[in-house]
Amino acid sequence: MSGAKLRKMNLPDAPKPTKPYKYVDPREKERQQRLAEHKNLSPNLVGIRDGKPLCFWDKARKAKLKRLWEEGENVKTIAREVGCSESICRDRIRYEIKCGRLEKRRKEVTDEQIQSIVSRYKAGMSLNNIAKEMLMSRYQVTNILKEQGEKQ
Repeated sequence: MSGAKLRKMNLPDAPKPTKPYKYVDPREKERQQRLAEHKNLSPNLVGIRDGKPLCFWDKARKAKLKRLWEEGENVKTIAREVGCSESICRDRIRYEIKCGRLEKRRKEVTDEQIQSIVSRYKAGMSLNNIAKEMLMSRYQVTNILKEQGEKQ
């Protein structure tokens, strides 16, 4: 039979497939609604405990972030201390403390570190191994050796 004839016969449509029933705890539904209400107020909300919103960037974390930044720590170290990614940390510093682009912060290299790098290089250690041991980039080690006249 063609589709037109079937339509004329007024046969009932095939039953639509139903989704399997999923039990939702009423307390969970209520918690999700409260969370949605609080999310409208604060985009940094992590969850709700005892009916109160939990925010990741609470006053203590913001103060720690600001203190570490003012002490001269770099973004990677701050992110590790605060417990977030570098990207989030960078955005939060830009939002909380500064406006605009952040400059890269490198820790000051002490004279003892410079002497250690030079002595290791003279002993035949590779630049990669020196960088790993001194916790700095290979680029930074190379620049230090160039400044000391050890490498052209």
